[in-house]
Amino acid sequence: MLTLGKVVDRVLDQTKGILKLKPTYIRRFYKDGGRLGLGKKPGDTFKPSVKMWVPERWIASTVTATNPHPIRGEGLSFLDVPGEEISLKLALGLRPEAFVGPKLAARYGAQFPVLNKVFDPYDPIVFHFHARDEDVQGFLQYFSGHTMGKDEAYYFLPRPKGRVAYTHVGLYPGVTAQELQRAIERVATMLLSCHLSLRKGSKRGFTFRRGSPIGPEPL
Repeated sequence: MLTLGKVVDRVLDQTKGILKLKPTYIRRFYKDGGRLGLGKKPGDTFKPSVKMWVPERWIASTVTATNPHPIRGEGLSFLDVPGEEISLKLALGLRPEAFVGPKLAARYGAQFPVLNKVFDPYDPIVFHFHARDEDVQGFLQYFSGHTMGKDEAYYFLPRPKGRVAYTHVGLYPGVTAQELQRAIERVATMLLSCHLSLRKGSKRGFTFRRGSPIGPEPL
């Protein structure tokens, strides 16, 4: 019987390093736009038992999702190997240099610093910040299994547009912490006066640095 390390070696050899991963779909508290192929119309992925939808697909993920009613391993990508259940995180841990080379393996270990996702919300999601490295290290109880903050890369599907054709990223120059706090405490729409809006087209996306404010809208 092959060890997991040997299985990973075999897969890398057979695929010449181009791995096929199983789809990784993520539950969230916001309604899906119906463009991930999981339903016939927006909202079809609703799960009444947990009051959540499935509006995201994560690509080559080595981190778990933080959700109410947690599912073991939710968020992790898994190698598409018949008869085996090997996460990309585990495979990276077993053969880091074979996957990313010695330099990146020494720097990041069994994880990627960027989280790529296919993002399909029906409505704009709430204004929020992505955790920085110091946020993760300071609040490990909220970031189980994580060791660093995460940059995120968004890609807008070439499918029918949502109701809002722009997204909010960053803050206008000169916005103070006090002004931002007041906007958050009042109503969500007040945040529009604090941060920039960008029109994004289908088949486009962007990478967003950790520690920056964002309020993504669908296309």
